[in-house]
Amino acid sequence: MFSEEDLDYYFRYLLLIVKGNIGFKPKCKLVIDLKSPYPNKRDFAMTDGRTIYVSPKVLKCKLPNILALLMHEIAHVLYMSLNQSHTERETDLLAESVFGVKIYYDDNLVQTISGGTRPRPKELGWYESLY
Repeated sequence: MFSEEDLDYYFRYLLLIVKGNIGFKPKCKLVIDLKSPYPNKRDFAMTDGRTIYVSPKVLKCKLPNILALLMHEIAHVLYMSLNQSHTERETDLLAESVFGVKIYYDDNLVQTISGGTRPRPKELGWYESLY
């Protein structure tokens, strides 16, 4: 199990990777969201473009899931900072490009960097434009 401090460390580390790879560090913060219910099994994180909200249940995830979830949400922030509409699959592709890893989906259909199904399964609604 990970602590809030661990999660913040990984988040800040990933933002440094973004800055190093594209020369731009998005202005966003990470909040462990104790108020939202995150009712679905695979609901772990979301963003409004300025804040990445994560469910407390993310602290029970494995590190490859945590990293992939944060990478995916940071990619959303990058698109949103440019006011660019995008799909979930495009978000994964941007995350892969920025971080130099592949985004997979595990047996629970949660993002991971440790292998699984790739690209994002169609049943997860990969094609709709977002934001």
